[in-house]
Amino acid sequence: MREILNKIYTNKYTNLEWNFIKIIFITLWIILASMVLNSYQTIPMPQGICKLIPCELFLDGYTKYALILVIIIASLFYILEIKQIYTCLVIFIISTLLFTIEESNGILNRNSLFTFVFFAQFLAYLLYHYDSKSNIKKNRIQFSVQVIAAGYTLSALSKLFHSGIFWIHDGKRITLQILKSFYTVYVTDGDTKWVSKAENMVAFIENHPLIVSFLLGTSLFLELFALLSIKNKKSALVYGLLLILMHLGIYIVMDIAIVSILIPMLLFMVNPLYIIWVILKSFYKKLAMCYPKFNFSKTN
Repeated sequence: MREILNKIYTNKYTNLEWNFIKIIFITLWIILASMVLNSYQTIPMPQGICKLIPCELFLDGYTKYALILVIIIASLFYILEIKQIYTCLVIFIISTLLFTIEESNGILNRNSLFTFVFFAQFLAYLLYHYDSKSNIKKNRIQFSVQVIAAGYTLSALSKLFHSGIFWIHDGKRITLQILKSFYTVYVTDGDTKWVSKAENMVAFIENHPLIVSFLLGTSLFLELFALLSIKNKKSALVYGLLLILMHLGIYIVMDIAIVSILIPMLLFMVNPLYIIWVILKSFYKKLAMCYPKFNFSKTN
């Protein structure tokens, strides 16, 4: 157990950790990018850069196929660590374009966090290019953690700015958002279970105001002080675990899961697949010591 903790609860980042993070992260980004390219053909409500350039060009014809080719090449370069300064910058630009197209269609999935993580990694590699003494193993992950933590903090400040500290007592207002979300799904697929689920969720919130206030207050506190996670790897891990509990509580009580924020936080702060790998590897070593026939690393 101590060996496992020494590898997980440490301030040193390894290349293996980074490999787990980057492969999963770029894979999820490709999925999100594909969904945008397959879902939209027009720009009905131009936002951001779509007000400056005709984004429709990237949704049809040879331009679309060229963009897909660039996405594939850039993703391979990202995984293989080829020209990472330019690769991260290209992915950042493409990500900005695609998620702006999504928002220009009235969809707000908060996928912009993916975009800014790539920009943070671009800065980390750029710093390493001009200062080889900088710790790239740490910075490419830690810079990403800083962006994620800043996102949580800004969310908390926005709540305080618009509603004040009494936001935590406004649980009943959340019922409107819950009804909107569930009824949107109901209108989409016509399944009445979503109507029943919405009514049950609203009833729970109205009947348990203290539980809801506690959950909202805890969430606000964790978001407001999320920058505590950027001190080092250990603080990121501990704070990441707390944020997981927060998201889990929100999902259980309100059935709300902001995946586009949860996934980057989970990968860069906690890196669960790496933890699982360390645990399994440790158990395998012990198994090989007790039963030599399981030690496949030895050759006859």
